Amino acid sequence: MVFIRRADLARIDGIGVVFGRLLEEVGVHEIEELAKREANELHGALRDYNRQERLARRSPTVEEVADWIAKAHKLPIVITGE
Repeated sequence: MVFIRRADLARIDGIGVVFGRLLEEVGVHEIEELAKREANELHGALRDYNRQERLARRSPTVEEVADWIAKAHKLPIVITGE
């Protein structure tokens, strides 16, 4: 199921393997969850986690996170729950 959820998140332009893993680590596993998030709050969580763990060379910007959330609102939900 993990790979299916990762592929689902990858439908959003800008979310690749690394940013997808960052999202998972802060509790965002599905597009439906991403659509419910607030950009500044999620950006802060991603930035803080990445500073600690150094998963990505850079953290996503707040603009990128806001764009992902906006795109998540427009995509049909195809994966839900486990």
